[in-house]
Parts: sequence; C-alpha cells; structure tokens
Amino acid sequence: MRPVTRSPVDVWCWVDGTDVPDSVLPLLSDSERARAQRLRFGRHSAAYIWSRVHAKRILGPLLGLPPEQVRIGVRPCPGCGSPDHGPPTILPYRGVDISLSHSEGYSALAVSTRGPVGLDIEKVRALDYEALAAVSLSARERAHVAAHDVPSAFLRCWTRKEAVLKAVGIGLHSDLAALDVRPHRTGPVGVTHVGPTGTTNWEVSDLALPDNLAAAVAHPR
Repeated sequence: MRPVTRSPVDVWCWVDGTDVPDSVLPLLSDSERARAQRLRFGRHSAAYIWSRVHAKRILGPLLGLPPEQVRIGVRPCPGCGSPDHGPPTILPYRGVDISLSHSEGYSALAVSTRGPVGLDIEKVRALDYEALAAVSLSARERAHVAAHDVPSAFLRCWTRKEAVLKAVGIGLHSDLAALDVRPHRTGPVGVTHVGPTGTTNWEVSDLALPDNLAAAVAHPR
C-alpha cells in the first residue's frame, strides 16, 4: 500500500474488506471491538474494523511499533473541551498527527509530522445535492456548483470543508456556509477558518482518486 501524496502530509487510501477474519481482531483494542459490535449493520462494522486495522499496519512501522501496540484514541474537543469526542490521535501522542475518513466501502488515512491534519473522502452517490448545497455552501460556492457537474462540484466543496474542520478539530459542529473553500480554484488553496478556537489558516488540496471518489486534505498553511 503506497501513499497517494507526499510531504508535508502522506495519505493512504484503500478499499475496505467486507469479511473480517479472526486473524485481524488482535489488532483491535477492547474499546474498538466494543464499538464494532455496537454498529448496526455488518458492512459498517467491517468498514470500521478494516479502517483501524489498515491504519495500525501503516502507523506501526512509522512509529517503530508492532501494529497491535498502536493505540488510536481522541483528543479532547477543541471547541467544548469534552474528552468524549474530538479528533483522532495516537496514544500517547508521539509527534505524529493523523486523520481518518471512510465512505461507502472506501477509507483513507492522513499522517503529518508538521502539525494538525484533516482528511475527508466521499463516494459519489445518489444524494439531494441541491438541498445540501442550500444549507452548507456559501453563495460563491453555490454559484460554482450550479455552473458545473453538480455531484462532483458539490463534493469538492464538501470534502474541502470537512478536511478543514477536521484539521481544526471540531468536525461538522460549525457554520458550514460561513467557511468558503474557493472551489473555483483547483488548488492547493488557502482557506481561513474563524471559530470558537480562533482564526486559523489552512492549505487545502484535492486528492487525485478514481472518478467515483472525491477527497481533500488540509494542513496548516
């Protein structure tokens, strides 16, 4: 498995398995096994398990650890301070920041040694893109989507937004329409986020993936 980007951020993408052999279960922590069991549908559970397994197999050699010793947890939410939700992190923190994303059988991992990183991957699928655009895009972004192929143009906006918000650490708990990601530019683009954690500047890049996928990664500008 090779990364699809290079420094300052490396990103790996893969297709999730649908079956989970017993041989990979030792790579999961007790809390990860419990979460997999809580997921309602088998494919969601399998996707979650494979996302953690592949992430640990990638991170292990980078950290000098066996994959089963890589612990993935969460940092306290930068917005509200809750320790129960926040951006993923390696425990204990080892100077490496990560971001995970998955969509409809595809997963991706971003790894950075130069500060926070955010990643989002989305599969093109049947959605009410116009309704989503009305509540999540700025006026300039809506004009861009209306002038182009709607699914791909919308997902360029959406993945860029979510990549930035994941890098900030607050996820989608923000005013999406207030965050303009300049979709008329092919990138990398500079994006400014203004929120409860302050004003931050990010460099956002689209990832070159097959036509049925859209993805973006953000790191400090």
